[in-house]
Amino acid sequence: MDLYSQFKGSGKEFISQCLGKCQDFSIDIVNVPRIAIDDLPRNECNDFTDKITHHFLELDKSGNIVRIV
Repeated sequence: MDLYSQFKGSGKEFISQCLGKCQDFSIDIVNVPRIAIDDLPRNECNDFTDKITHHFLELDKSGNIVRIV
């Protein structure tokens, strides 16, 4: 969760962005409840859609795990 902590500490606003990657996981912020834009490929981490990472970890804006793919 270091990526989440670093981003939160930077003062930036969480919307629906990719926070980065950690080992073979891409870390992404999603809306809860999920809405249609969360499922659009353009709103997913490029490393995941480009198959650089093979797993996807979605967090809500509070840093709670929503889904692991």
